[in-house]
Amino acid sequence: MLQDVINDTLVEAASSTLQFVAEPLDLAKILKKVVLPICIIAIVFSSIFGVLFFYLRSWHRQRMLMIEKGLIDVKKASEPNPKRNMMIAIMVLGAVAGWVVGDLAGHMLPPPFGAVGFAAIGYMVYYCIFVHKKDKKQE
Repeated sequence: MLQDVINDTLVEAASSTLQFVAEPLDLAKILKKVVLPICIIAIVFSSIFGVLFFYLRSWHRQRMLMIEKGLIDVKKASEPNPKRNMMIAIMVLGAVAGWVVGDLAGHMLPPPFGAVGFAAIGYMVYYCIFVHKKDKKQE
């Protein structure tokens, strides 16, 4: 009796394993689930890279022509701009603070939206402190 139950269990396990192995591969499913997303990601990233490459290459060529004609002073252009660095620092700190606030807020505010919002607030703070003050002095 016990031997019959064991034999029946082994036969069922073997038949289900054989059915699984004998099932043919569906090429359409593999293409949809694996190859298509990989191709889409590759196309998107290569497009972004191509646009950036050609933009930066044309910007570089234009700048080199302007330097050759003497329209840009190379020494002045290579000096660091502390106000620009301050703007970048304030915006990065705002983005980090926004990401943290968005992470703590949970579902109410996704972290990327918080980061963008707080970076924009950081840019407005930079504008009020540096640019707007400079405009008032010129008047």
